[in-house]
Amino acid sequence: MGATKVQEAKVHRAHVRTTLTKDGCVQRLEPLALRSAGAGWPIQGEMVARLKAAGLLPLARMMEGIPRDFLDRDLLSALVDRWNPRTHTFQFPWGEMGVSLKDVSMLLGLPIKGDPIAKPADPKNWAQDMGTRFCKHVPEYDSVLNVSNTPSSEAKKPTEELRGFSKKPAKRRKISAKQTEHPQLKESVQLATKKSTKLKEPEEEEDSAKLRGPTLAWLRSTYGKLVRLKELTEEQSQCAVEIYVLWLFGWVMFTSTHGDCVEPRLIEYAMDIAYSKIEDIQEISYGSAVLAGLYRANCDSCMRIGKKSSYVGCPLLLNLWSYEYLSTLGHPTETFFKHPGSVYKDDVDAPTVGSYWTNSQFKKEKQVGYDSYSQSIDIFRPCWVNWNPYTRDKLQQRAPGGLSSLCTRDRKFWLTKRNLIYDIYVEEYAPQRFMRQFDLEQRVPPPLGNPVPEEIHAWSRRRCEANSGWARKQSMDTYIETWRAASDDDSLWPSDRPYDRKSYKQYMKWYLQTDVVRCHQFVPQQGQSYTVPDSGYRSLEAGASWQHPCLKLRK
Repeated sequence: MGATKVQEAKVHRAHVRTTLTKDGCVQRLEPLALRSAGAGWPIQGEMVARLKAAGLLPLARMMEGIPRDFLDRDLLSALVDRWNPRTHTFQFPWGEMGVSLKDVSMLLGLPIKGDPIAKPADPKNWAQDMGTRFCKHVPEYDSVLNVSNTPSSEAKKPTEELRGFSKKPAKRRKISAKQTEHPQLKESVQLATKKSTKLKEPEEEEDSAKLRGPTLAWLRSTYGKLVRLKELTEEQSQCAVEIYVLWLFGWVMFTSTHGDCVEPRLIEYAMDIAYSKIEDIQEISYGSAVLAGLYRANCDSCMRIGKKSSYVGCPLLLNLWSYEYLSTLGHPTETFFKHPGSVYKDDVDAPTVGSYWTNSQFKKEKQVGYDSYSQSIDIFRPCWVNWNPYTRDKLQQRAPGGLSSLCTRDRKFWLTKRNLIYDIYVEEYAPQRFMRQFDLEQRVPPPLGNPVPEEIHAWSRRRCEANSGWARKQSMDTYIETWRAASDDDSLWPSDRPYDRKSYKQYMKWYLQTDVVRCHQFVPQQGQSYTVPDSGYRSLEAGASWQHPCLKLRK
């Protein structure tokens, strides 16, 4: 099925928010669910060298001090409502904005130079292989498929939730007799009934479940047994690195909806960091992969309107991005900044801009809801936008001892024209649409970048596996090869023209005359005052037919 048909069958969240019910109220949307990383994990001294060689040490240091409830799912949901999957930008009343490779470098300190994470294979015997590696070196080792000795905080959970995979039966949807009367639903209902009666054999069900990957309960239990040791052998330190990197992948960088587990296809990257010689650890572009995963998550989540819809990718990156650029939107109040200067050792092992947020103590403000955030974006003034949060004065205030060298090492990639890659996903990177974030002139109209064909952008793991594996391998190889030239001079957008206020006014005039509309129509309740900003956005009359521009795909 082509991408156009797939996208047209979905409804953008912004479209739901602009749809008025019979009583004149906006349809209710629930905030997206998040996979939280929880409290940070400690890093043992023997692990520092390997994490540093892989380029993950600044992020690991940043995660050590992160509060348990750091992520704000209401704020993230309101931002996702403004995402345009056609342009890969947020559409705000004051113009387009986006999360760039510059933000990945400055906030997370992840490397951008290196090979992309592309087409990793699912290891079928990952559980047995992990058991072979861990059983000799982990005291009181529990099988990855049977976690029995768990921390006391998790002992109250049901036994099935603590296993290496989940066997919870899927909830069956009840279909009423009235629903089957519609002629277009009869065939689909009959097909669904047939599928529900076809049961899997026990062995088939267990084999498919094992492919989901190690769970957080097992990772936490095994890692706790290792870090509690006074001294770690070289083998034990390597096991600890593998577990820690899997946690970093599954609950910080590449979160997914596959239960409470990490993708098994990422195990090979964790093993390379843990067991290779330090000088032989691969140079991987984790920064571009995280941004590609975030773009894919935005494109997917902005089309989800269910009550239990989730947001995956790297929620931490978007949360930090909003704090820096939209400083008055859900901005916490700092009470104390604890700068752990004694922890950092060299130019790489140093804080990032994101460390300011995770290592600060903030006053807990009154809970702000999802609807309130959405309304706040409507009345957000352009002068409140912090277009350049990475000035020298601000960085000196955040990190008096200097930032990690990884924050600026790969700056030549920030304005690349090349597309981003993660797994089998290819995402367009369009910094030319928000050049003001780089203090550069915004061209009118923004030049066309390297759009990804819809049939490629619609790739998914399920479809590729159903279509005899990698039938599209040649196309992926082309994108992988072009990324390796992402920092070449002919692959970069020009950066010789600084920001000009006059040209940006021309851009806004063009921007407000395009198909951009309000992402939702806020209807105040009786007795509630609300002023709609005069931004030039088209308003939606009650009962008017309207389609969000996100649903108008490229030709």
